[in-house]
Amino acid sequence: MKLLHLAQIPAEGVAHQPEIKKQVLIKNGEIPQLTGFSQAVFKPGQACEEHRHPTMYEVYFLLEGEATLFISGREVKAAKNDCVVIEPGEPHRAVNNSRQDFIWIYFGVATD
Repeated sequence: MKLLHLAQIPAEGVAHQPEIKKQVLIKNGEIPQLTGFSQAVFKPGQACEEHRHPTMYEVYFLLEGEATLFISGREVKAAKNDCVVIEPGEPHRAVNNSRQDFIWIYFGVATD
């Protein structure tokens, strides 16, 4: 059993844009096929570069604010309580074009 409290977890930069901060609740390798479980905060104007994960699903759940996502060349607006699933290999990026932070929890599931 593991019990975690978000306030006790240090913030670190996300791999694709170190200025965007995340708190990793479950690290890669702690649960089979789960590549991590984190919360991230995008400040107004922050964006992560386009990237893809060839062997991983990525799931976002927006807790606060709004995000503009670009997935396989398609623009998607997401807001509080929306859940987005990125398929393995889909190019994607996220942008905060709003005046408030957007906060999401996200996790990855390995396909192999």
